[in-house]
Amino acid sequence: NVAQLNLQLTMLAISRATADSSMSLAEIQVFVSLVTSFFLTVIKLKEAFFFFSFYNMVKKAEEKEDDWTGDEEAEERFDGICAVAIRIGAVAFLLALGLIYAFLKLVAIFYCDDCLFNLTGCVHLV
Repeated sequence: NVAQLNLQLTMLAISRATADSSMSLAEIQVFVSLVTSFFLTVIKLKEAFFFFSFYNMVKKAEEKEDDWTGDEEAEERFDGICAVAIRIGAVAFLLALGLIYAFLKLVAIFYCDDCLFNLTGCVHLV
């Protein structure tokens, strides 16, 4: 989602940089698509945070319960949840960074003279 969002934003920025001051119908449709993609990506991040709240509950229960010691199946399941939590955390972090970058590119379309943004700031076209 984030890669597609950034690509769409770049294409919209190039279109805005080469167009006149008013937005065309196609650009408005792309803008609506971008806003929808932003909201769907935020929902994905929210799902990741719900998983982490579940993970924290399981972790607290594991710390409280001494009865799990010796139960290989329970320990194996807990280790599996920990491994998934690490992967989801890494992906959620990258997703959040990509979303922040996409938001900066969206703001740049209206802020920068040539509508383009890179990690170093506004891009000036020759």
